[in-house]
Amino acid sequence: FKPDYIAAAFDLKEPTFRHKEFKDYKATRVKAPDELYEQIPLVKKIVEAFNIPVVEKEGYEADDLIATLARKTEKLHPEVEVVIVTGDLDTLQLVNDKVKVLALRKGMSDSVLYGRKEILEKYGLVPEQMIDYKGLRGDPSDNLPGVRGVGEKTAVELLKKYKTLEGVYQNLAEIKEGIRKKLEKDKLQAFFSKRLARLVENAPIDFDLEKCLARDFSRVKVINLLRELEFFSLLRRLPGYEDHLEESERSKPADQKDLEKIEWKKAETFELEKFPKTETISIASKEQGIAVSFDPHSAVYFSKISPNFKKILEDGKIRKVGFDLKREQHLLDEKEVSLQGISFDVQLAAYLLSSGTNLSWEDLVLQELGIMVPKESKKSGQATLVFQEDEGEIERLCQKAAYNLSLKERLEEKLEKISREQASQGQEKTLKDLFEKIEMPLVEVLFKMEKAGVRINKTVLKGISAKLDQRVKKLEKEIQKMAGEDFNVNSSVQLREILFEKLKIPTKDIKKGKTGFSTASSELQKIKALHPIIEKIEEYRELFKLKTTYLDTLPEKT
Repeated sequence: FKPDYIAAAFDLKEPTFRHKEFKDYKATRVKAPDELYEQIPLVKKIVEAFNIPVVEKEGYEADDLIATLARKTEKLHPEVEVVIVTGDLDTLQLVNDKVKVLALRKGMSDSVLYGRKEILEKYGLVPEQMIDYKGLRGDPSDNLPGVRGVGEKTAVELLKKYKTLEGVYQNLAEIKEGIRKKLEKDKLQAFFSKRLARLVENAPIDFDLEKCLARDFSRVKVINLLRELEFFSLLRRLPGYEDHLEESERSKPADQKDLEKIEWKKAETFELEKFPKTETISIASKEQGIAVSFDPHSAVYFSKISPNFKKILEDGKIRKVGFDLKREQHLLDEKEVSLQGISFDVQLAAYLLSSGTNLSWEDLVLQELGIMVPKESKKSGQATLVFQEDEGEIERLCQKAAYNLSLKERLEEKLEKISREQASQGQEKTLKDLFEKIEMPLVEVLFKMEKAGVRINKTVLKGISAKLDQRVKKLEKEIQKMAGEDFNVNSSVQLREILFEKLKIPTKDIKKGKTGFSTASSELQKIKALHPIIEKIEEYRELFKLKTTYLDTLPEKT
């Protein structure tokens, strides 16, 4: 889509009129983590940076505001088509010839555009009937009760015949006794649910379509914000970002241009006497060759490792810098080179400084050096042969070796600063200690572990597997006996039906997705004390996974 107008609607934390009318409205929803709520202001900040107006109103849900915007646009600007982008299907009731709903399932790549035809195909109903449908069936996600005992199929059949909720109740005499009694018993609930399901189309908000005009935005403002939030992959997709980089390049100070400029060359052999005496070098290698840098402004590429170069790589007195040095060790080990003097892993330092993030090398260069390096293309087929001919790939490898020295300098400064602050506060062990005394020594340890592998005894593993198999089968029978029927314990759908429908275990605080209540281990822990079957299921899952993932699989991998 390339919209002419855009607006973004948000819920506010204050209760809406629905909460005031029905205290249990959305009461079954599990509260999202506080970390998510803390990020909402940042989302709004990004939206506003793109010059997209934010629409919100105390007492109303975002869907009410969307409904109001849609209907006012229809009335005042009939030439404009409205597309509602949402993950909530409550807005399907708004669909008509001028309004459609783009429903996101797993992001933009998995979405469905609903018009009248698509709603009819999916539900067998027209958009105007969606609130009648919720009046009859209810809405578990919003905790709207509807008519107890009337499910999806019955609700659709009734509305196909009688069109509206009012039509259903006007013709109760024609309806089968069992369903009629349910309808009579929960009549008030049905109409109450329909009323709450109806979106407000005249919420008291200011509306000016021209303020929603999709217009240009400040590249500098957006780029700085995305960099601040470390959304580097989004930066690369930002329209006009390449032009911004070119403009920035022209206005960069000389020292920044010097930092980016890398002199590189290819060499057939490593001539020791021609290279500077140094205590530190940076390396970046691939299966086809290796680049080495002695300073942040130059690098040399070798397709083969000569005896002299091998001596440098295996000299423990010469400190080695790189990005993911464990990987470098594996690559060089295949060439019968034992990399020694591992000193500073840029990847590890960056991770320690920003735990929880795992930046690519390109994103790290952008963050720390302000240099845009294109992402490495994933070649297939003849990639190995192509690399040998590709000067661009060789230059990139040389850039990596040289930039790693600049990255080391920047990251070392940050480690030093944080560690000084920690020491001044009386902290005995600092971040620098963690990096130098634990993380870096572990690189060598992990490399050796990965290279050596793990020795296993197939006979012993098969014996343990056989014993576990007996226990797993016994547990399965015990679980099925408690359930009162045979079912597939590994099926989340069947397990959900047994636990929450047949055994009627309370679902309070249990997370609910689109397919129903979750049966994940974290959720079952919440109801462990409510029924003995839960403990059996947990043991079954643990042993089944141990058997299938490890005991049965490991012998096949030797």
